[in-house]
Amino acid sequence: MRTLGNRPSAQSTRSRSQEAETRCEGSLKGACQGWHATTWGNRPSAQSTRSLLFSALGLMLLLTAAPASAGEAPFAFGTTESVLAGEPVTLLVYAYTELSSVEASVERLSDKKRWTFEHGEMSSGDEWECEWEQKAARASYRIHVEAQLADGSSHEHSAEFEVLMVQSLSVELDFERTDLDAGHVALSASAGLARFEMQAFDERKSLLVEQARALDGSKELELSWEPTQESPVYVRISVYDDNDIGVELELFSFDVPHENVVFDSNQSTLRDDQVHKLDATLATIQGALAKYDE
Repeated sequence: MRTLGNRPSAQSTRSRSQEAETRCEGSLKGACQGWHATTWGNRPSAQSTRSLLFSALGLMLLLTAAPASAGEAPFAFGTTESVLAGEPVTLLVYAYTELSSVEASVERLSDKKRWTFEHGEMSSGDEWECEWEQKAARASYRIHVEAQLADGSSHEHSAEFEVLMVQSLSVELDFERTDLDAGHVALSASAGLARFEMQAFDERKSLLVEQARALDGSKELELSWEPTQESPVYVRISVYDDNDIGVELELFSFDVPHENVVFDSNQSTLRDDQVHKLDATLATIQGALAKYDE
């Protein structure tokens, strides 16, 4: 028995941009599209601050210029650069030092709508997230954050950010027209596709085929490659739309040794002495999937 499975990622994923300052290595609620951020003070350099935030948050942040008169920066903050439709905008505040309280006010510039958030004590390295809904495709915000430090002093800073709302991308595999042994995959997407990446591996996890190219915006995609001596067992395909929103598909195709299950005449109930046959087959499938589970 040869089986073909499709395990798409649970969430739309962001492309890994080649530009370091717009790269996001982590995922925030499945919709992390890069970050705007701000920090200030006499940190050694913007690059060292960026490295510190990357290490602490698992995110690469865009740093904006800010006054240097505040002394040692007690906190940094930023917003998601873009969010999927239906997902909230997220403000993240990161504490560099002990804070006794923090208050953040957000004003949407188009209609002056305001949100206010408050938080208690934060230790150095703590993160605080605030969320609000955005209906428009694009919106600009003025964000003001004020913190009370443990020594009784206070620090505040304001910055403006623009947030883009994008539609999620969904992909459907055409099983009837997909044959990994023959080197062919067909799929359709909910939006026009800008590019794709594909890798195919054999049962030893050796790379058999690799493709990547730009696309013309069509919602249909057919991939073909010359059949290889070893049959592909695992194929990973990533497709991206014009907003760089991507979906990753994981396809599996492998032989499953099995014994035929025997039923009593005119009965659909599985006999106890036949259960081990299904268990053995399931274990084989699970073992193959686990081998490629990243």
